Amino acid sequence: MNYWGTKRACAALFPLLSPGARVVNVSSSAGWLRNVVADGTELKRRLGSADLTEEELDGCVLRGGAVGLTTGNFSPIFSSD
Repeated sequence: MNYWGTKRACAALFPLLSPGARVVNVSSSAGWLRNVVADGTELKRRLGSADLTEEELDGCVLRGGAVGLTTGNFSPIFSSD
């Protein structure tokens, strides 16, 4: 997962889009919320919340709760199944 790269690309490109334009983000099944294992229940609840803000999502990623930031690999809270 490359959260920061996707975020930067969106920030740069969204202002250039016409009104009513659509953006499609394609990813693998590795990013599915169901891949968060049992000890990540609170994180899973927060990430699945309809009220999640961009700042809260940034915080989850910065704390390493969603992805291994230095290697780009999943942290231990994710299932490898």
